[in-house]
Amino acid sequence: MEDVVVIAVFTGVAGSGKSTLIASYYKWLKRSLVTRVAVVNLDPGAEVLLYRPTLDIRGCFRLNDKFK
Repeated sequence: MEDVVVIAVFTGVAGSGKSTLIASYYKWLKRSLVTRVAVVNLDPGAEVLLYRPTLDIRGCFRLNDKFK
């Protein structure tokens, strides 16, 4: 049996509910499918996340840092 890798990408304008959706989707995956889940935040402008990302681009730079 081969391992199956699924990649889901969520995009949208600021304030459209991406973080809320990702947090709920993450919880559902962990609870329902009992599988490993990695969450990546690629939004350097995100101020608050409702989930703990496996990889967070904000660890490299913040959007506000680029406009100073």
